[in-house]
Amino acid sequence: MFKYCRDEGNPTYGIEMKIEEIYQILNEISPFELQEKWDNSGLLVGDMNREFKHIALGLDLDHETLDQAKENTLFIVHHPLIFSGLKALDFSVYPANLLEIMVKKNLSLIAMHTNFDKTHLNAYVFEKVLGFKKEFQNDFICKTTGLWSKDELLNLLKEKLGLEALRVVSPKVKITSIALTTGAGASLMDEVDADCFLTGDIKYHDATKAMSQNLMMVDIGHYESEQFFAEVMKSELENLGLLGIITQSQNPFEII
Repeated sequence: MFKYCRDEGNPTYGIEMKIEEIYQILNEISPFELQEKWDNSGLLVGDMNREFKHIALGLDLDHETLDQAKENTLFIVHHPLIFSGLKALDFSVYPANLLEIMVKKNLSLIAMHTNFDKTHLNAYVFEKVLGFKKEFQNDFICKTTGLWSKDELLNLLKEKLGLEALRVVSPKVKITSIALTTGAGASLMDEVDADCFLTGDIKYHDATKAMSQNLMMVDIGHYESEQFFAEVMKSELENLGLLGIITQSQNPFEII
């Protein structure tokens, strides 16, 4: 079981809890077995029997976040820091440079990626952020029907996702159905039965294919469409009496 303990020098409370305990809680919130075969969700840094005192939530990890983190912090993030096999740990390059900091400061890391997309994030962005009424959802795709003008939809996306501009393929004057996949979902376009598909990281050849199929696609950004991970996870933990601090993940892209 876990208990709260006074965090010296801070009016908030820390936690004395084993990673194994919160791992089981997270597994109930969003089962890790739901992740895609190519994914790497789960415990990436740490020891199931190790205790932690603080929870930090974020989309990603970066150098500044780890430098500011207190020792014995558990990070729960969306994107796995270790995604493919590491053959060496060169501490001058990513991600080994971040792993070195984590080991020195006794920081732990759990990633909740495609499993959380399926159980929480896609539906949250579709319904709570963009305000659509979900009529259909499979693993990654949410869909609704209605009637929107092109300008109405694009203005909504800019406002709700904080986007200054949008890349659009095959724009339609009137739209009667909308589908969404957060992150990079262009590879799923063949599964989309809608006038317009919202997703991020649309590549040139994906756009060419969509154009040939008269499918309107809007690139809503990878970061922009997934930036809500921490607030969703924070709410889930609070419902269980656990306190998590949201870290401010940085969008690697700047509009200049």
